[in-house]
Amino acid sequence: MWFQTVLQRWGNSTAQETLRRNFNAWLYELPHSQARGVIDAERVFRTSNAAVYTIDPTLTCDSIHPSFQGLEPLAACAGAFVS
Repeated sequence: MWFQTVLQRWGNSTAQETLRRNFNAWLYELPHSQARGVIDAERVFRTSNAAVYTIDPTLTCDSIHPSFQGLEPLAACAGAFVS
């Protein structure tokens, strides 16, 4: 089983964004027996400014699901783990 980080969603409140970030951090703290790894989808969809957690609008169709353009880098990220 593989885990995947939760993407930022446009319009999240501060509390929702804090919960999302804390959840993503928690995924990396789980024992290796819980999953084979964590696919960092957030990193793939984040804009080039790593200090600002803004999803790249060209890679999503509705601010949470990948667009066709977003599927390619997500597949490449997952492929690095699953290969």
